[in-house]
Amino acid sequence: MFLGFTYNNAGRFDSAAAYLTVANALDPHNPSVQNELGRAYYFSNRAEKAVALWQESLAEDSLQYVPHLALATWNRARGNVAEATRHLAQAASRPDAPGETFLELARDHAAGGRQSEARAAYEEAVARNADSAQAARLLKEYPQLGPPVVRQAETK
Repeated sequence: MFLGFTYNNAGRFDSAAAYLTVANALDPHNPSVQNELGRAYYFSNRAEKAVALWQESLAEDSLQYVPHLALATWNRARGNVAEATRHLAQAASRPDAPGETFLELARDHAAGGRQSEARAAYEEAVARNADSAQAARLLKEYPQLGPPVVRQAETK
């Protein structure tokens, strides 16, 4: 398994897939292995296998972050923004979702003309300390989102 992860990180996706296929056969319910194997498949031009693996992984545990994010990226690249948004919303529903997830969700909502949802996702991204350069690019692309609203600290 370690070699598969190492090969993935080195960009040697065919080699990673070979090792991770064996690891997946030995431990077919390990989400880390499934997600890394999906990544290896995706970047070695076997996207259909990657998608099937990520969907299988979500069938076992629909609350996983990585497969939702991967499927959002894949769907957006294919022009299926509605399905990408659905997966981003699932990823964003996790309490530990990073702010960048909300930036992507805001982008999809804005592209679909759902300004109030886009604004809410953008504000959540800012609240979660999303990358400021990414936030600035989003505002440049969709200036109608306006500047972020600074949330006041709650008092008891």
